[in-house]
Amino acid sequence: MLSILIPTYNYDCSRLVRDLHAQAFACALPFEIIVADDASPAYPSALDSIADIDGCCLLRLEQNMGRAAIRNHLAACARYPYLLFIDSDAEVCRHDFIAKYISHCRPGCCVVGGTAYDEKECRPEFSLRLKYGRSREANTAYARKFTAFNFLIDRQLFLSVKFDGSFKSYGNEDFLFGEDSRIVQAMSLIDNPLIHTGLDDNMSYIRKVEEACANMLRIYRDNRLPELCSSSRLLGCFRRVERCRLIRPAAALYPLLKSWLLCNLTSPDPSLFLLDIYKLLYTCRIAVHGR
Repeated sequence: MLSILIPTYNYDCSRLVRDLHAQAFACALPFEIIVADDASPAYPSALDSIADIDGCCLLRLEQNMGRAAIRNHLAACARYPYLLFIDSDAEVCRHDFIAKYISHCRPGCCVVGGTAYDEKECRPEFSLRLKYGRSREANTAYARKFTAFNFLIDRQLFLSVKFDGSFKSYGNEDFLFGEDSRIVQAMSLIDNPLIHTGLDDNMSYIRKVEEACANMLRIYRDNRLPELCSSSRLLGCFRRVERCRLIRPAAALYPLLKSWLLCNLTSPDPSLFLLDIYKLLYTCRIAVHGR
């Protein structure tokens, strides 16, 4: 009935697999867990134990496929009609996590469970990732969009849409997938989160933000879905700046303000407003000068 699919890269998700396996086994329904390691250069040897768990399969890819293509590969390998995609840096935080998803398994479903963060985590080196995650990703009043961190989907629906496998770097491959009209019509949001444990330190997260901005600019220039500007704050602001012919002035501001912005964004109490400014200026910069 259920294929639990976990892409991983340089991360030990063996505990996550054991927790999911225990819950799925208790539901007494057919299931499988497939973990795909995307050619990790620092492969965690603890992952080898996954192959010894009944109903679990470990795939070790010889060449890196990227965040989007590996999910398509997992779906192609899956045996069952419902797919539960989970990022490897997740932690189960409720005893009925699998059971709740099973109750939503029906033809054509796409169900997003949400993201949570450890309330006790407060280390300053992760301040930006934590503040963004808690204020936006875990805030149900803010996060009303699709996210690939933790979602259930009908296999046939997934295979009809798929992720754009040309996206190799971090960010916004799930945004593009979630804006497909078939996903928009099918998607529902439920309270069934996992804890995001694989936090990036402040500078690592900023580098990922830059990659995501580059991907978003590519989506905009490809003009595949013109309505995306109403779905993305970044693209909406970028288009307004572009229409006012202010892309080049904004691009020129980026190197002038970069140090000041980074000083705030790597502080113990970063401003998400300034993070949005950083994203916009950086996007303008690469629109003019490239990466």
